[in-house]
Amino acid sequence: MPHIVIKMYPGRPEEKKKLLAEKILKTAVEVLGVDESAFSISIEEIPQEKWIDLFKNEIINSNLYVKPGYNPLENDPV
Repeated sequence: MPHIVIKMYPGRPEEKKKLLAEKILKTAVEVLGVDESAFSISIEEIPQEKWIDLFKNEIINSNLYVKPGYNPLENDPV
């Protein structure tokens, strides 16, 4: 039962978020071979001023499969 969480800055229109969720769902179903009814997807909007905390607590301390090209802790690309 995969649950996918997307975290991003606020402000994107609902139709863009729905489209993103639909495309991620389609790809996840294809790659994992699991029926789409097994998935849930949420989008959490994180204000820009709180992103540094998210970066410290979740991004740099996680098992990343895709690393960001930025590091606000060093002001240099990762």
